[in-house]
Order: sequence, then C-alpha cells, then structure tokens
Amino acid sequence: NRSVRRASLGLSKYGVGSKSWTARSPTGGSELRPIQKASRPMPHGETTPTPVTLHLFLGIGLMAVTVALFVLRYLGIPEVPRHERITPMVAYGFSALALVLAAVALVVIKPRVPSRPTERSVNEYWSTPEVLAKVLPIWFLLEGAATLAAIGYLFTGEPVTAITTGAAVVAYWLCGPNVFAKA
Repeated sequence: NRSVRRASLGLSKYGVGSKSWTARSPTGGSELRPIQKASRPMPHGETTPTPVTLHLFLGIGLMAVTVALFVLRYLGIPEVPRHERITPMVAYGFSALALVLAAVALVVIKPRVPSRPTERSVNEYWSTPEVLAKVLPIWFLLEGAATLAAIGYLFTGEPVTAITTGAAVVAYWLCGPNVFAKA
C-alpha cells in the first residue's frame, strides 16, 4: 500500500493508512498545493479569438511552403525533364484545379457565411459554431489552392502556375477574419 510505504518513510502527514479527512477551504473547495495552483486555468478577458490566430498561422505556413517551393524550383530541385507537350498540360491542370478550389471557396461557400450583427461582439461572433463551420473551409480551400498551384510551379516552372499561386495567396489574405466579422 502506497500510504503505508509513505508513512514508513516519514513522508505522510497523516500517519499510516489513508484518511478520509481532507482539509477544506472556507469556499468549499479543497486546499491547493502550489503545484496544483500552477495548473489552474488563467482567467480570460477580452482576447484575440482563436480563428483570428488560426488564420494568421495558416497564412504564415502557406507563405513558408510557397516560398520554399519557389526557392526549390529556382535552385533546380527536383530536376524534372521538360516535355514540350506534357509540361504545359500539367501546368494548366494544376492551375485549373487550384482555380476550382478557390472558386468553390469564394463563390459557393463565402456567401453562406452569416454576417456579424452589430449588437454582437467580435468574440461572440467567432465563438458561434455555425460561423466557424462556414469560414474554416474557405481558408482551407484557399490554402489548398495556393499550395497546389505552387506544387505545379515546382514541377513545371510555367508562369501560369506562378500567377495562380499568387492569386490564391492574395485571395487567402483578402478573406481574413476582418472581412467576415467586419471589425
């Protein structure tokens, strides 16, 4: 028994065996040791909503991946043989798929996002599940479109994929949290 072992080593403040008695504070909760106080949740005031932070970090990741893929292409990594007939078809295929993703995000899903009523705060707006369910797919699709076009540029080096990448990145940043919350 652990309690007996602790008591025999002089580590227990209650003696041998478990005691059902526990010191209570006047407010009714148990007394907290310093280590327990460290794990208590911090009080929250007006903070930046989580989706705002998510959009920022998704965008930073998108920029990092896009720049990395463009630098790899600039350095000639990977060495992809160029076929005069196939390369443009692959480039336009990647670009078309990226444009379809962006169009679904901007034309189909974005108009369905509920607008923020003026009487609701920005934090209340972003804590609404229906808002998150509509906004997050927009960001994910635009990020996917930009990444897909950047991969197309890595493999083909065609300007159409670079232009599509740039357009998708700009669309991602222009569909930020302030557009939906109108803050």
